[in-house]
Amino acid sequence: MRKQSNTLLAVLAAGIVALCGCAAATPETVVITQVVEVTLTAMPEPTATPTVVPTAAPTETPVPLGDINLEPLLIQPGDLPPGYTASQIRMDFPEFLRDAPEPQGFLRQLIDGRSGIGGSVQVLLYDSLQDVDAALLLVADTIPDPEVSDGYGEKCYISSTSIAVRTASFAFSRCHAVVLGTFIGTSSIGAATSYAMRLDARLEPVVCRD
Repeated sequence: MRKQSNTLLAVLAAGIVALCGCAAATPETVVITQVVEVTLTAMPEPTATPTVVPTAAPTETPVPLGDINLEPLLIQPGDLPPGYTASQIRMDFPEFLRDAPEPQGFLRQLIDGRSGIGGSVQVLLYDSLQDVDAALLLVADTIPDPEVSDGYGEKCYISSTSIAVRTASFAFSRCHAVVLGTFIGTSSIGAATSYAMRLDARLEPVVCRD
């Protein structure tokens, strides 16, 4: 940088002399030359601008399906029809679902009714979406005269019967989950549908994966 400044100084001095029409330096040209020299000496050398490399945001690892805590999701205040209350939590796989694919996660909650057993709700979790489809067909086949429904889940069925005992049942799938619910002692489809919609909304954020 010092060598370049000296070269530029010589060029400027020569130009000043030529403009003045002088064969040799005068006091005025000497002063101008000194000012130019001081200015060039004080100029800092350019520094390279650092390159900022963006860092990738960390990705959150989904909780394995088998580790999802389903218990607080199954039944919450306001879910059940009047006269029904949440009862025992069960981890054992029911016999009537023995032909379903083995789930990676499972939980069943019994429901007490006005005169004893009031039904149950169970959730099965599968890594494979093919197992979800297979399990839903089997689950839907366990409720009497299931009809295709809508308003909750990706695929859903509803059933109501008053033969021998009144029941209202539903079955649906949502991403990696299959759900079966039954109310004993009522044939109200509205009650079953209302609960199914609430449960579906709570399950969706935890069982659906990108």
